[in-house]
Amino acid sequence: MAMDGLSLAAVCKELNENVLGARIEKIYQPEKDELMLNLRSGKKLLLSANASNCRIQLTSSKRQNPAEPPMFCMLMRKYLTNGKITAVRQSGLDRVLTIEITATDDLGEPAAFLLVAEIMGKYSNIVLIREDGTILDSIRHVTPAISTVRILMPGVKYESVPAQDKLNPVELTKEQVQKVLASSSGRLDKAILSDFAGLSPVVAAELAEHAAGDPTVSFSALDEERKSLCTARLYSFFEEIAKGAFAPTLVVDDYGNPVAYYAFDTHSAAPNNKRSFESMSAALDEYYGLRESSDRMRQKSANLRRLLQNNIERCEKKLAMQRDILLTSDKMEQNRLFGELLTANAYRAERGVSEATVIDYYDPEQKEVTIPLDPSLSPAANAQKYFKKYNKQRAAFEMASEQIEEIQAELDYLEGLVTNLDNCAQESDLAEIRQEMTREGYLRPEKAKQQKVPASKPFHYLSSDGIDIFVGKNNLQNDRLTLKDSTPDDIWLHTKNIPGSHVIIKSHNPADTTLREAALLAAWHSRARSGAQVPVDYTPRKYVKKPSGSRPGFVIYSTNKTLYVTPEESAVKAVKRLN
Repeated sequence: MAMDGLSLAAVCKELNENVLGARIEKIYQPEKDELMLNLRSGKKLLLSANASNCRIQLTSSKRQNPAEPPMFCMLMRKYLTNGKITAVRQSGLDRVLTIEITATDDLGEPAAFLLVAEIMGKYSNIVLIREDGTILDSIRHVTPAISTVRILMPGVKYESVPAQDKLNPVELTKEQVQKVLASSSGRLDKAILSDFAGLSPVVAAELAEHAAGDPTVSFSALDEERKSLCTARLYSFFEEIAKGAFAPTLVVDDYGNPVAYYAFDTHSAAPNNKRSFESMSAALDEYYGLRESSDRMRQKSANLRRLLQNNIERCEKKLAMQRDILLTSDKMEQNRLFGELLTANAYRAERGVSEATVIDYYDPEQKEVTIPLDPSLSPAANAQKYFKKYNKQRAAFEMASEQIEEIQAELDYLEGLVTNLDNCAQESDLAEIRQEMTREGYLRPEKAKQQKVPASKPFHYLSSDGIDIFVGKNNLQNDRLTLKDSTPDDIWLHTKNIPGSHVIIKSHNPADTTLREAALLAAWHSRARSGAQVPVDYTPRKYVKKPSGSRPGFVIYSTNKTLYVTPEESAVKAVKRLN
């Protein structure tokens, strides 16, 4: 969901109340399109130019910073560190926020700078400007090759975002609102979107639903009473916005997942699917928290996922080839039979003929069988030729059986790595998978010195009975969780013959409720997430062993029992997660 002008107005009001006069203590650039300003007051200001998650807000979330700060971050530190925020303003309801900062210039003299956040989807940007309007730098350069209309490069004069041909609704009278609506044609939600600034399609539809009861109806189709009511409701809404009477609201689905946010109380969502917040930033933190982490992990794991998929396809082709060899077993046995029958009937076959008809002594009915021959060879030589074919096919058959077992094991391992990528929640989780793939030969070792990433931690859940449940996110973590971080009497769980996470219940005798919740988590964090009646084995951890030289995450176990569960999202979400 894109941040609209109304949400930005709510953030602007919040910043004017909380950050004016604050000094910038530290500046970070955790992502290539994201900037974090740590203020001396203890607050953190996040500016994001990410195409999917662009926004500006105060945040309480933590970001992992790169070992080497990017050039844009270094420049920001040079000019803005210890700078004082003196003003925050939004032009109308445009999606552009300007922060005025008083700091020092290259000579140490007092100077004013403008930090402009342009929140416009894939065109979003963060620009640092001198007082005279010259661009010092932008987080995303827009060269003449990209746009001939508006250049965003160091040394270029900054040009404001072109104004849209829309009216600022908070400046209109009730009569003007009605006049605008009366001059529109077509659907009401489309008319509101095209005529009034600062509204996203979702918000326009919400306002049309509230004002007229139907976002698809046209204003001209309403009778006079409904026209008056529609105008009054719409004007009343704009009037509240003009007063700064925001009511940040988050809409969630039935599983508690955030689906939309508003700067006002929405009327279309059911009460159970709405959550109110004291600030717009708090609502944004809640909305983007899980989604942004998931999006970032998906972007960062894209190359690894592509590499794994290529190797999975390679294994599947090899597996198909080996299975084709097994399908030739009938022909292999036929070559053996022909060789034996020719040896037994050599006296009946003549040299130079292309076939020989002999009795099949293995057939209960003693039927005759015709055997193709090479006319240039003797009957005995033809028999040896068939034996040679048989021996070659038998060796290939035996090798194919071994190869199928090895290839299937590799295929299961690779599919398990794909599941591990789905479980990644932090950079450290991804780093461990990259480290494992390098050690197993799927990735080349990187020559450049890498930033040391702390060991990742498993998911931590609390069962309905108050028992700790831990779920591994990747194979290295699975090994640590099972072999080092659990006691012999803890209960260990894993999907039966299905790649997935190791799960540990920190109890030697858990209640049935805890056991079933742990089984649900094991099935959810496996390749069988979308399955039904998924078999999950469980046993005390002391019966779980790791064979010497085996791959990360691979174990063998005994004395196990099996539970069958269907990992429905609602049931999984109901288990309390602590991290």
